[in-house]
Amino acid sequence: NEGPGQRAGHRKDDEEDEGQDAERLWDVGMDYLIRKAEQEDIERIIEIAQSRLVSSASQETTGLIDYPIPSAEKYSKRISQGLFYVAYDTSWGYVAGFMDAYRDESLKNIFGDDPVVKAIAEAGESPLAYINTLAVTKEFEGMRLPSQFFSRLEEDLGKSCKQVWAAIVIGPLKNKRSAAVFSRAGFTFEEEIRAFEKYTFGLYKKRL
Repeated sequence: NEGPGQRAGHRKDDEEDEGQDAERLWDVGMDYLIRKAEQEDIERIIEIAQSRLVSSASQETTGLIDYPIPSAEKYSKRISQGLFYVAYDTSWGYVAGFMDAYRDESLKNIFGDDPVVKAIAEAGESPLAYINTLAVTKEFEGMRLPSQFFSRLEEDLGKSCKQVWAAIVIGPLKNKRSAAVFSRAGFTFEEEIRAFEKYTFGLYKKRL
């Protein structure tokens, strides 16, 4: 989920509020733009997802555990219907990560009868949004890109949603890094569900 490590600077603790607009620049040690994903980003998005794919049999607990990577066609649909963002290095033209989220009215069309998404729709209070994937290249882990994605999403949602939800794999292995990232961002663990035969997911919620 990260770009070249040798280019990764240290992020300032305080974010600057100046020059904020619809495509806000966030200081993460260099100029990164958290912007809406475009169709031209799909190839890079798939590369990032593949780079973070891990098997539950590997005992690795950070990454997209046994994640079925969508096709380019599915990503195209998700970009057009969702709140899909990329972290874009404006100096080098480099995408370092992505996050895709969806309002509840899009969930059925995007995910069909996915049991995890269905559980969130049933447990949540509409109108809500669901974060499906958050992936950052390894070189940029620890650069606080997730917090910038969350801020952009909440800014775009405004008062149109009451809650934001996410699902994190917690069994047979727990994705500890993701759980910590969402907890720091104000998400609270609500419940766990079993899905896809062998997995347990923790459902996390943040009130807006």
